[in-house]
Amino acid sequence: MNTNYRAAMYLRLSKEDGRHGAESGSISLQRLLLSQYAEEHFPGCVLREYIDR
Repeated sequence: MNTNYRAAMYLRLSKEDGRHGAESGSISLQRLLLSQYAEEHFPGCVLREYIDR
């Protein structure tokens, strides 16, 4: 059985990060962790990213 998964990642900006123009460390870390989880549990899934800015 070949199943194609689509998933969304919701990345949330930390209060400590403020609202600076550069991407925060917390956003980068969240992206990394969620991407790794998705690839481990749902190989080849298509990810869409949403960021709370």
